[in-house]
Amino acid sequence: MSASVDFYVPEFGRQLGFDAVISTGVAWNGDRLDGTLTTPNRRGAEKARCLRALIEERRDTEVFAYGNSSSDLPHLAVAKHGLLVNGSLSARRAAADRGIATAEWV
Repeated sequence: MSASVDFYVPEFGRQLGFDAVISTGVAWNGDRLDGTLTTPNRRGAEKARCLRALIEERRDTEVFAYGNSSSDLPHLAVAKHGLLVNGSLSARRAAADRGIATAEWV
């Protein structure tokens, strides 16, 4: 799941072996990007909404998620195992306030 656009995220997901990918849809005009979105931007509360819908659809209980910014905190709070990675100081503080684990990866 990424707020990035759907002209490359699905391919990354396929190469990584994921069976589902959620990303922000973009419109095309022939072989050129139109510049408009076909879905809401999949970040913040929208990313959390998408994760809730996927959990409900699959009836998953063990949900793992990670993110790297404060805009990822809403979906990390939804996941059973949310992890903020290399977040800013303010994002780490906000994660701690919500009980979301943090990590620093090098």
